Amino acid sequence: MEILGIEIGNSESKQSWSDFFRHLKERGLKGVDFVISDQHGELVKAAAIYFQGPTWQRCQAHFIRNILSACPKHLQKSLNSYLRLFLKLLI
Repeated sequence: MEILGIEIGNSESKQSWSDFFRHLKERGLKGVDFVISDQHGELVKAAAIYFQGPTWQRCQAHFIRNILSACPKHLQKSLNSYLRLFLKLLI
């Protein structure tokens, strides 16, 4: 993995993400086939506009955190172990 850019935005709006992606493309980024992010809808929309046709995948860390936050505290440790094992089997 590699950090492609860092930018401060006023929000996580479609416009903010569009500005960020436009800047990356102006610097020469091309051939984006895969985007991994949290489930932020505006980021996904902007990525689809600036990188035509990429596959989008939900970040596994965010996915697990969201599931665990809805789980009773006393079950979180064991559920976390099961989820990580399950995700490894998928890869």
